[in-house]
Order: sequence, then C-alpha cells, then structure tokens
Amino acid sequence: MAEESQGDRIMISRQPHFLLAQAGLLLLTSLAAQAQQPETISIRLSDVYTVPGTEAAIPIYLASQGQVQVAEIGLEVSFPNDLLSFLRLERAFQGFEKTAGKFEAESKAGQDDRSTVRINISIEKGDEPLLDGLIGYLVFQVDEKAQLGETFLETAGLTLKSLSQEVVQNTQSRGAKMVILSEEDLLSAITACFFYIH
Repeated sequence: MAEESQGDRIMISRQPHFLLAQAGLLLLTSLAAQAQQPETISIRLSDVYTVPGTEAAIPIYLASQGQVQVAEIGLEVSFPNDLLSFLRLERAFQGFEKTAGKFEAESKAGQDDRSTVRINISIEKGDEPLLDGLIGYLVFQVDEKAQLGETFLETAGLTLKSLSQEVVQNTQSRGAKMVILSEEDLLSAITACFFYIH
C-alpha cells in the first residue's frame, strides 16, 4: 500500500484484487468451519441461590437449536451429599401447560461425599417433541447445618434421542453452581438484583 500526499488530501492506492482474494479465503474458511461444527444440542442446569434448611429447585434447560425433535433425555447429576438430599424431579410450565411425558429420577448414594441422581425425561407416544427452554426442576433439600458458600452440581452421561429413536450426536451438558447464603445475605442479593434489572 502506498500513500501520496496532495496538499491536505491523502490518497491511498490499494490492490483490490489482493484484498478480494483475502476476503474470499476468509469466507471459505469460515464456511468450512461451520460445516464441520454443527450446532451443539445442550442440556444445562441453572445456577441458584438458597439458604440452609430449605428446598432448592435447580432449573433444567434444553437447547436443541431447532436441529432435532428431542423425544428423550437421560442425564446423571452428582451432588455433595453432606449438603444436599435429592427430593424429586418436577415438570416445568411451558406456556400454560406443564411439560408433557414421563419424568423419572433415581438417586444413588455415592462411595465418597457425593451422590448421584439419574434423570430420564421422555415423551409418550403421539406427544409433541420436547420444546426448547425450561423443561423441569431438580429439587433438593439443603441441610440445616450446611456450610455457607458455593457448591457444584456436575453432569455426566448425557443421552438424547430423537422422535425416530436415533441417538443424537454432538451434545453437551453443563452443571450448576449453588450458592448457600444466610437469610440476610440472600435478601440483600435479591434486593440488589431487583434494583439492577429495574
């Protein structure tokens, strides 16, 4: 690139063919990368704040990116059993109706300080596929003597099936952070959040 000064004007002479070739290469590279990496279908648990001695509901979200009609979800969630006890798996409302299908959960005590719960969410024959968004809640009892601070629920063993009962590839899951606070701190956090969003 060469610059020529003519009084107050600066003229820049460019090589248009070289710039077009570079832009074309960048476009082709980006298209190839997109073709090799289809959108990931994910299940994620949402972070929550809670206090000792209460029930804590962990939201479960599905994001299929419209790529596949999801008929079944299987997922294993591990949690610290000195702080939490698993109670139940609940349906969520989607619009004015609760998520359809079967909701099953089985909890297993671990050999160390963590236990697991295996959840299975599946539609009944003839039902519509599971919709993206909030689909359910994992509900835990927080121990009355739970130490204040952060703890984590980790996910593993995610399986997704489509309406045709094919196993869906390119999936991922994400666990959740649970922050256990005193009642005063939780109230302060809720108040701060309220004023922040308004």
